[in-house]
Amino acid sequence: MADMGATVQKSYDVLRNGRGEICIIIDHRPSSPETPSILFSGPDAALERRPDETVFLPAFPEHFLETAKTCDSILVVEVTDISPEELSGTKDLPKNHISRIYDAKVSHE
Repeated sequence: MADMGATVQKSYDVLRNGRGEICIIIDHRPSSPETPSILFSGPDAALERRPDETVFLPAFPEHFLETAKTCDSILVVEVTDISPEELSGTKDLPKNHISRIYDAKVSHE
């Protein structure tokens, strides 16, 4: 398989529920994730969806950063036909736009 490499997700959204669990909403990717993990470095994050595919999440929202770093995993939601920022302020995720949901293990380094 060809190396998919790294991409930057310039626009994404982060949500936290009442239990303190974190969810990241990103654009749909064509490949399926394989043992996804997320690593935080300073104010940025890197989501490794597959060994050959990393999605950089620059400027992770500061008010979620400390909670996210202490989680064991973070829910990742990939959406189609709607941008992550368009979902800001919506009470429920529109199910017809969700293409994939999975947990990404948080790497504690």
